[in-house]
Amino acid sequence: MSSKYLVVDPEERQDIIKSLASAVRVSILKLLGAEGPKNVNQIAATLGLPQSTVSSNLQMLEDAGLVSTRTQRARKGSQKICESTFSVSTAVRFPARGQHKIRPVPA
Repeated sequence: MSSKYLVVDPEERQDIIKSLASAVRVSILKLLGAEGPKNVNQIAATLGLPQSTVSSNLQMLEDAGLVSTRTQRARKGSQKICESTFSVSTAVRFPARGQHKIRPVPA
């Protein structure tokens, strides 16, 4: 299995940086990366978190493109299956010293 890595420019993709700024969201990504696709209730049970907490954090990860979801039929209705879209190993690269882009702050 080949790994897919995400390279992020923090100035252009702040949504991804914000998504990775939560211990809960990082835990979700690590779980999905290690154990594969899971539904929301499985994630909540494994991490010992309320389903509502997992759902709201998954939405932010999905909006940033770090998690993909699909709906699957279940015994009673349907369930949301979540899968990590990138490897959990994350590296952040900043510009070399003296090569920072300085942008004026809007007034």
